[in-house]
Amino acid sequence: MLLWAATGIAGTERFDYDALGRLVRHIDSPGTVTEYVYDGVGNILEVRRSLETGPPVVSTVLPASVRRGQSVRIALTGSRLSGARVATSDPELDISSLTAAATGVSFTLSASAAAALGARVFTVSTSTGNTIFSLMIEPQVPTLSFAPWPVTLKAGQTQEVTLTLSNPDSVAHSLSLAIANTAVASVSPASITLSPGQTSAVFSVSAIASGVTALNIGSPTLAPTAVGIYVSAPFAGESAAYAPLVGVLRPQAPGTPANPAVFMATPNVGVQRE
Repeated sequence: MLLWAATGIAGTERFDYDALGRLVRHIDSPGTVTEYVYDGVGNILEVRRSLETGPPVVSTVLPASVRRGQSVRIALTGSRLSGARVATSDPELDISSLTAAATGVSFTLSASAAAALGARVFTVSTSTGNTIFSLMIEPQVPTLSFAPWPVTLKAGQTQEVTLTLSNPDSVAHSLSLAIANTAVASVSPASITLSPGQTSAVFSVSAIASGVTALNIGSPTLAPTAVGIYVSAPFAGESAAYAPLVGVLRPQAPGTPANPAVFMATPNVGVQRE
């Protein structure tokens, strides 16, 4: 992708115009740059001239990385950057809203979800030459998932839960784990660190008393998440109650003596919790 202001070229000279069609920069064949500064109504406030004697120089690039799926404002500092253009060969990286001055360039870089990972090379070009710089394209910010989800326990039980990142990452992620209602359940450990490239970890939830609560997961690098925890009462034994006798009276044809109902005793009725 390549972006620059409206530009006209005559021979080896370059003319840059703003959105209102005003000449804002002239670069002649020896590399002398003349810049024009206007007020709000179009009056020239200042004319600046400088002699550019070599290719552009890029000293710093901030930030130095962009994640897939992000749009980030990139700032370059250096020298001989007046009228600079920025380009890259990766079609999954889009450059927009570029501004350039003698000592700095800024632009918006948007990386698609399909952008190649790793160091990507960009070219900065002016009328007096070009130079390159690189940016790292990092994976998308991972999301968290859990198994089992939600967590269902009986009081006194302990359940292992596996948390998983949606994709490997190039940086470590620290997570804090906290139960909203500690009278219902507890969690161990209280924090987990996933190393670069690690995608899963295991923690334990212990049920204390019947009720509903949540496990809150916080991280400075990942979106916060909550896991529902449902704790039922412990097993209380089988009911010894009896149901009433059950019978069915079958209708008879008119004039026929009715048959007595047949009564059948049912087995014990009860509910056993496992």
